Amino acid sequence: MKKESLEPEDLKVRIKKFSESNVFTSVKVSDEIQQSEEDLSPRFLEALSQLTPGQYSDPQLQTKSETPSYKILYLKDVTYDEVPPFSVVNSRLKGELMGKISERESIEYKKRLRKRFPVSTRDELLSNHFEPFVLEVDGKKIDIPLPNV
Repeated sequence: MKKESLEPEDLKVRIKKFSESNVFTSVKVSDEIQQSEEDLSPRFLEALSQLTPGQYSDPQLQTKSETPSYKILYLKDVTYDEVPPFSVVNSRLKGELMGKISERESIEYKKRLRKRFPVSTRDELLSNHFEPFVLEVDGKKIDIPLPNV
């Protein structure tokens, strides 16, 4: 790890001067990247965990492309997500749990209703023997005389 404190903007100026020399090297400085711990590779996470804000990592060899390259990581800052107190999360958790319980109970209630009171489904009503405007109970037609007009 480099102990000298050099801001990334100053580093860009030094790299530009270095790139203008006749050295057959390409140097690129990326823009600032913010990532969560879950999004980092284990290798970079380990390298960054050894740094304090304002420090650079040792060069990390990258061999994924045909041309090997090195990455130097700079840790600008670390922010930790604070766990909210239970009093803040309480109502949200209660709402989610009540919603799940309500959904489960609704499904069970409908199952019990269908078992106790069998209902014809649309597919059964639209079967081959379905005749519109005919009253049918338990598969038997009921004729209702029409009034003479």
